[in-house]
Amino acid sequence: MYKPTCYEGNTRPVKTHCSLYEECSHGRWERKACPYGYKFYNGYCVVGNCNEEGQPCVESSGRDGYRRVQHDCTKFYQCVHGKWMEQPCGPGTVFNERVSVCDFAWNVPECGGYLPK
Repeated sequence: MYKPTCYEGNTRPVKTHCSLYEECSHGRWERKACPYGYKFYNGYCVVGNCNEEGQPCVESSGRDGYRRVQHDCTKFYQCVHGKWMEQPCGPGTVFNERVSVCDFAWNVPECGGYLPK
């Protein structure tokens, strides 16, 4: 009998950085990140900068080194030398937070099917 490790929609903080959290999806924990300028607090992403708490970003080729730009799917933030730098996606693509790359809009439902010009 299948027994999930968590319950759908539950969240928990990642102790190593205040803007990271995990959300239960299909019985497994998936790591996610709050948008730039937000931190995870009491189950939600709220306005607040982790850098104010002395926690600069850490360069990584994995998901921890990238963040989506809230309200603009065609851009993302990349950690460069301990600071978040805004970067554009290539023409015709949007940032896919699940895989930390720019991708076709139809692969990124949270962008609402937005197709950049």
